[in-house]
Amino acid sequence: MAGEAFILSLGPDPAGMLRIWGVHVMIGAFLSTTFVLLGRNRAEWNFLDLLAFLLPFATWHALGSIFSFEGKTLGNLAEPIYLSFGIPVAAAIRVVAGPRADKRLMSLSLVALLCLTATGIYLWTPALPE
Repeated sequence: MAGEAFILSLGPDPAGMLRIWGVHVMIGAFLSTTFVLLGRNRAEWNFLDLLAFLLPFATWHALGSIFSFEGKTLGNLAEPIYLSFGIPVAAAIRVVAGPRADKRLMSLSLVALLCLTATGIYLWTPALPE
């Protein structure tokens, strides 16, 4: 049931949005691998850290749905790619903070920061050429 709701929320072309999300996840995961592997002893990774791959994209897509991608072109479908470069930055911050920070609070804060970044990317990126 939740899976169906997620697919329906992707709009008229769910396969296209899933492909864009997949590229977003692959870039973010590939670039974050170094930080995750090198920092596995410094930071205790948990389920909340995985939300960094879903919630920022969902925020970007929700804004697009609310504003009907008004003033955007097909070139703007690259915006989630820009967003995927924030995931390794969040992973690096998580590793640098290490065991000093509360892991749950740090995870939620970084995901919230990525969602704010998604909002900024959506609102401040002008129409890109196709």
